Amino acid sequence: MIIPFLSSIGVIAFFFLSKKLFDEETAIYSVVLFSIIPMNIFWGSKILTDTLLVTWAILSCYFFWEAFFGNLKKYNAVLFGIFSAFGFLSRYSMIWFFIIFFVSLLFKYKHLKFLYEKNLWISITSFFVLVGPWFVYNYFTYGSWLGFLVQANEASMRWGGRSFFLYFSYLFKNFWITLPLIFLGILKFRKKSANSFIFVFSWFFLLFVSLSLMAHKEERYFLILLPPICLLTSFGILKLKKYKKLIFVSLVAFFIFMNFSPFLNWVYSYDSPEQTCFFETMDFIQSSNASYIVTEHFSPVYFYTFKPNIRVGNYSTIKLIIDFYYPNETIFYYYVEGDWFNLIEENKSLGDNLVFSCNTFKLFNISR
Repeated sequence: MIIPFLSSIGVIAFFFLSKKLFDEETAIYSVVLFSIIPMNIFWGSKILTDTLLVTWAILSCYFFWEAFFGNLKKYNAVLFGIFSAFGFLSRYSMIWFFIIFFVSLLFKYKHLKFLYEKNLWISITSFFVLVGPWFVYNYFTYGSWLGFLVQANEASMRWGGRSFFLYFSYLFKNFWITLPLIFLGILKFRKKSANSFIFVFSWFFLLFVSLSLMAHKEERYFLILLPPICLLTSFGILKLKKYKKLIFVSLVAFFIFMNFSPFLNWVYSYDSPEQTCFFETMDFIQSSNASYIVTEHFSPVYFYTFKPNIRVGNYSTIKLIIDFYYPNETIFYYYVEGDWFNLIEENKSLGDNLVFSCNTFKLFNISR
C-alpha cells in the first residue's frame, strides 16, 4: 500500500506545483487529467521505483520553485535538496532534472551568477548529505564513486536496446487525442509566465530526448513525462476559451472510458509472448508436486504467487544448502534468461534437468 499511497501524495503535490507555476484553473485541469490517464493508473498501482520517482520529482520541483522563484526561504532549499536525493536514490533518471533546473535558472538570471546563490549551495549540501553514503558504498563495492552508473549500463546492455523512436509511438498511442492541444499550448504560451513555461517545456523536451537516447527503454520510464504533458494539454484547453469546458469534460470522459476499454490491450500489449509465458510457467508450477521454488528474481509477483514455498538465492550457493538440508524434497529452479548471469553456461549439467520451457522462462529440477 505504500507505493499507491505515495502515488496519491504525488497527485496532491502536482496540484500545488501547477498552481504555484501558473494558476488554480490550470492546476485543476492538469491534476484531473493526471489522475485519470490510463498509463498513470496502470503503472501507479504497481510496486515500482518509477512511481516513487514521479512523486519525489514533483516534490523536488515544487521546492525548487519556492527556493528560487517563490519566497526564497532557506528551508525550501533544504527540502529541494532532500527530495532531489530521494528521487536520485529511487532512479538515476533524476540526474536529468538537474539539467532542467540549470536551464530554468539560466533563463531567469540570463547569466551564471546564480551559481553563487546561497540557496543553491544549501540545496547541494542537503542533497549530498543524503546521497553521500551511497557514493561511499559504490567506492568500496565497485572501486569507483560512480560504480552505480557502470552497473546501470551493464544492466541496460543485458536487457538490450530498443529503437530511438519507441517513445514517439508511446506518445501517439497514449496521447494522440491531446497532441493538438499540446502543440497549441506550446505555440501560444503566455509571455508573462515565461519562466514557468520554460521550466515545464524543458521538463518535457529534455527528458523525452534523454529517454529516447537511452538504449534500454520501457513504458514505465515514460511516467516521468506525464506531469508536463498534462500541463501542456491544459495550456491548449485554456487557449480555446469559448469551448474550454466542453473540451475538458469531453477529454475527461474519454480517459475514463479508456480505463475500462479493451483498447488498453493494444496500448499495453497485454497479450505479449512474455506475459503469456509467465502465466503458463505459473500454471505449470502450481500443477506440479514441487515442494519449493528457488529463484534469483526478486519481483513481489513471485512471492505473492508462491507464498511461503519460495526461496531466493544464487544457484551455486543454494544448491549446496538444498543437497544438505532438503535431500528428499522436489525442488524447481525458476530462471528467466538474461537475469543476472548465464545460468546454463556456468552450470553445464543443469541443462539436462530442464522440465519446462516457454520463450525465456525456464524451470529446472535441482532436487538432490
